[in-house]
Parts: sequence; C-alpha cells; structure tokens
Amino acid sequence: MKQLLLSLCLLFSFQAISAQCGDRFDLEIFGDEEIEVTQNVQYGENVTIAGSNMSLEFDFYEPANDTMQARPLIIWAHGGTFIAGDENSADIVDMCNAFTKRGYVNASINYRLLDLDFTALVGQALSGEITDTFYEEVVRAVADMRAAVRFFRQDAATDNVYRVDPDQIFVGGASAGAITAVHVAYLHEEADFDGFTTIDDPMANIEANGGFEGDSGNPGYPSTVSGVVNLCGAIGSAESFIQEGEVPIVSLHGDADGTVPYATGSAMAFGFPIIEMDGSLIIKNRADEVGIYNDLFTIAGGNHMAHASASNLANSISFVSDFLYPLIDCTAVDVGINDPIASVTAEVRLFPNPNAGSFAVELYNTKATQSEIRIIDPMGKVVQQLRSAANYIAFDRTDLAAGLYHLEIVNGDDRFIKRFSIQ
Repeated sequence: MKQLLLSLCLLFSFQAISAQCGDRFDLEIFGDEEIEVTQNVQYGENVTIAGSNMSLEFDFYEPANDTMQARPLIIWAHGGTFIAGDENSADIVDMCNAFTKRGYVNASINYRLLDLDFTALVGQALSGEITDTFYEEVVRAVADMRAAVRFFRQDAATDNVYRVDPDQIFVGGASAGAITAVHVAYLHEEADFDGFTTIDDPMANIEANGGFEGDSGNPGYPSTVSGVVNLCGAIGSAESFIQEGEVPIVSLHGDADGTVPYATGSAMAFGFPIIEMDGSLIIKNRADEVGIYNDLFTIAGGNHMAHASASNLANSISFVSDFLYPLIDCTAVDVGINDPIASVTAEVRLFPNPNAGSFAVELYNTKATQSEIRIIDPMGKVVQQLRSAANYIAFDRTDLAAGLYHLEIVNGDDRFIKRFSIQ
C-alpha cells in the first residue's frame, strides 16, 4: 500500500516537478568540457583495521557555469572487495561524469580498506575467521560514508562551498561500494539485527567503532539519505534490515554474478566464500514486500560489474537516471543554468512516469531518420512494436495491466531502454 501511495504521489507531482526541473536531471544538459573536478578534499579521518591513520577524501564533480544554489548530490563509493580501489575507480568516474552532465553534483569518496597482510587474510579465509573480519570492515566503511554525508550537511549549514541541497543527498556505489551504500541507507539501530544470525555479536564492532554513526568526523549532523543506487551490491539481511517506510533503491545486477550474489549466497574474495548476503533480487523482493519504491535492472547472463561494460554502461546510466528523476524536487529552487547548452548526445525522454497507460516519448539529437520502438511487458513479452520517423510519439495503452514496463528504442547504432510504471 505504501508503495502504491508513493507511486500515486509521484504520478500527480511529476508534471509540476518536471516543469520546474525541465531537462535538468533528465537529459545531458552539460558537455564533457563543462565538468569541473576538485580533487582530494578531506572529509574526515580514522584508523584502519591494521591501526594506520587514514585521511578520508573525496573528489567533487560539478557543472561549470551553474548558478543553482541547492543541488542534489550523489555520493559514490568504489568497489574492490574492500581490499583495493580508490576514488579514481574508472567505473565510478563514469557515473560521476554522467550525472554531472545531467545537473547533479557528485562526490567520489575513498574509505578505509582491509590493510591486513594478504597471507593473513587467506589464513582467515581457510579458518573461517574472515567472516568477522569482513563484517568489521563493512562497519568501518559505512561509518566513513556516513561521515561524508554529514560533511556536506555541515557545509550546507555553514560555508556552503559545495551548494548541496541537504534534503537531497543520495548514496551509491559498485560492488563493495554498493554494499557500503545499502547499509548506510538501511542499517540504523540494534533492532535491525533481530533475526540476523550471520555474526554472533553484531553490535560489538559497531559499538567499538563509534556506534551506528561512526566516529570518522563531522558529528552533530544527520547521515540520513534520500535514496540508494546499488550497482551489483548486497545486504547482510534484506528481511532484517529493510523495513517499511525507508528510502527508495534502484539496483543493477548481472544474474550470473560470481562475486556478489544476485540472489542469496556467499560474497567471494580471492576465491573464498566470505559472508552470506542477500543480493539485488532479494533486496527488490523485500522492498516490494514492505512497499518501498524500487526497481531492478537484471542483466541476463551478466557477471560481476556487468552494468559497467561497454555494451551495458549507457543503458545502466539511463536506467538509474530514469529512476531518480521523479524523486528530485526542484519546486523551491531555480535550476540555474547561466547559458543552457544543447544536448551533446542522442537522448530519449518518456513522460509522465508513472502513468495510467497514456504517455509520450521525445527523441533528441538522433542520427537515423527512423526508429524501431518496442514496448515490453513485465514478463518480457513485446506488446507493441512500430517504426517511426517522428521525434514526438504519443501512446494510449490504457488497455495494459498495471506493472513495470520497458520501452526499447533502436535508432541507427544507438539503443535506449526506458523503464516506466503503469498504475
């Protein structure tokens, strides 16, 4: 019921919000040369699991010539099995660039990693101790990302250097970074551990690392978020941690992932099973069960990080963008572009979304004169197929049952997939 109410609210508010936002947050309104990056900004500090002091830093991406005063922010965390990687991870840089071009600001963070000797880690994997070690590492990574959220809220309340809307902060990540982001969103209190049996005393590490908020910096500000972008991540227990009334989540995951489970299974590291987790399919099922607005893009036959492959990246970005756009509130602010820039790549827009079966599609900067268009129902069946040379196409499909559909458009070498909901 809660998901239905949220969907109805989105349906009725979409036209008003999109009228305020215009193409911002939907299309690429800034070009590659309009992205400004400020590197190595410190947001906190803490001690690693091996006892070393670590400066916690981010790279900040923003559009040039942007006068919007309170901008939605996405904080991204890289993958690397919690033992490698940093804020310069290529797949995360791709996401930061893509969403900066759409008008968001983005921060790619580093966080504490497992800095134990590799031989020791293998020994722990053989003995079974590695589960507790990785759990503690997740606790530390979550604490660091929460410190990053607080950093931007503190800045918004004081110097306002980054012009972030403190009420529109999203978190996301890939692999280990997605695991971190999902737990930032859904693990809040001791009661969340009811029924969680993977770790004997899960509160011990949390209490030893500054509680649920952690102690990585910027105390006194909330670390709540507005939503999660889960790129092949997982959660310790979907049933225990995800509850009614929590924030929206969009997930992308290959169903043949051998590193982080798509369903329920062991997360793997250097060939060893590490810890039992619920992947994106189980997260979606739980979110549906408790009425959380969500979606899942399953990449059939895709292995780990399939969303970031050359063949999937554009559709992955589009899927996330389509999910986030109805959540963004522009009603209280000027979208603030000094000199609007025409879209530099081909784009497709579907609106309103959600809808009752009547909707429109607009194509921008397409190369070919005609497009092949298909509507695909929740079971994967093609329910409409047509060829059109128009750049604006209206659909009246009130005969279709309620559910999540996909619109596929092929224009020359470009292929677009738009997810939409019929209520």
